[in-house]
Amino acid sequence: MKKIIFSVLMFTAATVLYAQDLKEIKTYVTLRQYPKAKEAIDNFLSVEANTKKAEVWYYKAFVYNVLSRDAATGSIEGKKMIDESFAAIKKYTELDPKMPLTKDEENTTLYNLYYGYFDLGVKAYNSKNFADSYTDFTGALTIHDYVISNALPGPKEIKFSALDTDVVWNLVILGNELKKGDEVIPYYKKIVDADLKDPKYMEAYQAIVLHFKETKDQANFDLFLAKGKQHFPNEVFWEAVDIENATQGIEGIALFKKYDELTGKYPNSYVLFFNNAIELNKFINEESSKSLPDYEKYRSRIPDLLKKAISINATPEANMLLASYYYNYSFDLTEMAGKIKGTKPDDIKKRNDFTAAYKKAMDDCIPYAEAAADLFSKLPKLKATDKANYKQAYDMLMEIYRAKGDAKKMVEYKVKKDAIQ
Repeated sequence: MKKIIFSVLMFTAATVLYAQDLKEIKTYVTLRQYPKAKEAIDNFLSVEANTKKAEVWYYKAFVYNVLSRDAATGSIEGKKMIDESFAAIKKYTELDPKMPLTKDEENTTLYNLYYGYFDLGVKAYNSKNFADSYTDFTGALTIHDYVISNALPGPKEIKFSALDTDVVWNLVILGNELKKGDEVIPYYKKIVDADLKDPKYMEAYQAIVLHFKETKDQANFDLFLAKGKQHFPNEVFWEAVDIENATQGIEGIALFKKYDELTGKYPNSYVLFFNNAIELNKFINEESSKSLPDYEKYRSRIPDLLKKAISINATPEANMLLASYYYNYSFDLTEMAGKIKGTKPDDIKKRNDFTAAYKKAMDDCIPYAEAAADLFSKLPKLKATDKANYKQAYDMLMEIYRAKGDAKKMVEYKVKKDAIQ
């Protein structure tokens, strides 16, 4: 019996304490004595029974929000206060779903929390503190998404747009700067799901397509590839990544069959014909391939593939590859001619045929080596590999004209090679 009476007395005391402390909190808030209000709130919530009172959580949200923007509050403490204020808003909503206090203030506190984080993100970014900026913009987006999911209008009926494009794109830029990898993918997906068509957002479509290619999610790969093509139809990336995806993991003869299949889908794809030629060139230079009965068939396809690629897009790389093909083939022909030692008419004919073919291969090399050199000379900036290939094009031309006995041409190309910076 004594225990029961004691409990009732304690409950009564707690109720009186709640009434007194809450009145004190309201008074401090009315007088704008926010540090004292914070202290009163913290003391009030240190009593377990008081944590079930919805109203105090609203006042905590309000006061912590105000103090987070006070000049005397440091940025680290300010962020903590924004977080605690947001958590208090959610707690208030949980305890009182009708939310009369937040409705009365038109969700001003909640919207201020968003702008508080946004401003911190901008300041950190301008100070090149990208890690903090990323965290701040993440906080802003979290509050934005909470507002949207709960359909909460702001003061004077202002509303957030469904997608906070600026914040999301800031997170993409910062996430890439901080090398956060797949953590950026959900932000890219928000952009893509919103069907944004500004060219600057093409990166998002490309990243999403590559993500589903790497994760081998064919259904989503096809879905987002189609979206990318729809919004940016002139971008060669789509066919390139589709071809790469279709040929991924396939090798040897099966790979060339797959390229032939893809020709029907992409009859005018530079990437398709160029990549096919590269793979064929690797294939014919493998020792194991040289004994195949169809070796000559595969070798002879390379010039046609590269000529087709060049007709679509005359790049220095395609011209260089075709020049190298003819140049190397000329040496193979001289080697084959040298192996014929006989003096019979048939032997002499074969040797002469190989020699004629060797000379033709050198002549065939010349226009493509010259075209490659010319195209490299027009590039605004030469990468190391570009410079090496540029010089090699002149090396081939010098050697060809040495074999032809044309010293004047040799010197002409040597001067051009030496002028490459």
